[in-house]
Amino acid sequence: MHSLNHEFSQVNSKQIRQYRIELPFPVSNNNLWLRGRRIAGRWPLTKAYRDWIDEANGMWLQQKLSVRPVTLGTYRSHMVFSSARRRANQDGENLIKCVSDYLQRIEIIENDCLAVAGSWEWGNVDGCVVEVEGECSTGVKSVRYFGF
Repeated sequence: MHSLNHEFSQVNSKQIRQYRIELPFPVSNNNLWLRGRRIAGRWPLTKAYRDWIDEANGMWLQQKLSVRPVTLGTYRSHMVFSSARRRANQDGENLIKCVSDYLQRIEIIENDCLAVAGSWEWGNVDGCVVEVEGECSTGVKSVRYFGF
């Protein structure tokens, strides 16, 4: 497992941070939430998605944090999904939401609606590698160390 890569720079007096995080191969948009009845105003998560979150939490904990991450406000991301795990008719765009929601869950990003750009590709990675770059959130709130 690689360590969490973290870079810092300052552009026009705004703090810019960059992170590289390894995660498991994401669950498709089509398999994130259970259909049917909402519980407390939210759609319940599928077992596959709950299992993915558990595995992602384990990977997140294994990535050594030399510097505590800071939550990003506006950001851009690039995701690389494992070509070896790709099904013949797999739509890579359906994998983005799972990863973006997780970045918000572990407070790397403040909210996935603050994305200003994003891209993805199939590549030679184990599951998913996401690179995120953005401005520190207005409150420059520190990420909870363990991410959940």
